[in-house]
Amino acid sequence: MSKFPWLTTLLSVTAIIILLLFPNQCIMGASDGLLLWYNKVLPVLLPFFIISSLICTRVSFSPFITTFFLGLLCGYPMGAKNVRDYYIQGYFSKTTAEKLMTVCNHASPMFLIGYVCTMQLNNSVPIPIFLFAIYFPYILLCCFYLLQIYLKKNTTAADSIPAITKLRKNITLDDSIEQSLVLICKIGCYIMLYSILCHLLLSLGVCLENKIEFPPLLLPFLTGILEMTNGISLVAGTDAPSLLKIVLITIIASFGGFSSMSQTKSAIKGTTLSMVPYVICKMLCGLMSGIIILVYLLILV
Repeated sequence: MSKFPWLTTLLSVTAIIILLLFPNQCIMGASDGLLLWYNKVLPVLLPFFIISSLICTRVSFSPFITTFFLGLLCGYPMGAKNVRDYYIQGYFSKTTAEKLMTVCNHASPMFLIGYVCTMQLNNSVPIPIFLFAIYFPYILLCCFYLLQIYLKKNTTAADSIPAITKLRKNITLDDSIEQSLVLICKIGCYIMLYSILCHLLLSLGVCLENKIEFPPLLLPFLTGILEMTNGISLVAGTDAPSLLKIVLITIIASFGGFSSMSQTKSAIKGTTLSMVPYVICKMLCGLMSGIIILVYLLILV
């Protein structure tokens, strides 16, 4: 937004007006967002942030494998953070880093199994099938990238240098804690802001429901596009057909929501990495995941 200062000013003034006109919704949204961050995100991600920073400056193993598995196990935005750490050390070229970010930064299996499958879907879809629907598009995308690299043989000099010759000065535990605290606090702010937007969207829907007839899943789905956790819960709680709810929840879980995208953008701050390939791939993978689960429900169930 720095290229359009007038737009930044306009959005800031609009935000202040909204805070003044809808204080209850904003306070409730901020409270819910911060509680979600404190109870669910902070205790899970902060230890991994601290440890991964130390690993990424002392690694003697494959940076690709480390990034892939930490991103898979820890969820947003762990994969993007590791890509950034290795990118600024010269392990990945810009093109490679942007591609890796699309396949190594997504919802964790713990979140998908515990929160989505068990709590929201009540195990109505087998866990292996649901995980396959979410992760298969990313695995397919990863295979495509690897094949592309193999065929073009365009590995850069930075990618071909032995790892031991590229390590920067190891950061200390204090440095790692400081950097991780800054990042986790930014994530908390994004969760809070998007939670406020979700509450405002739902309040707007309540105000307009007597004038405009919305499809029952429209607002919950839009909420999920903004913030994944709240949206999935709202979609699961509607009276819509179970097949449609499962498909929409799968799309939301695969896409991740704009809140996760903002967290990802924050994690790669200070680099020249672009978010455009990431956003496009998340949209495509979300649609593919929805199609996979729909085919399973229509044909195999």
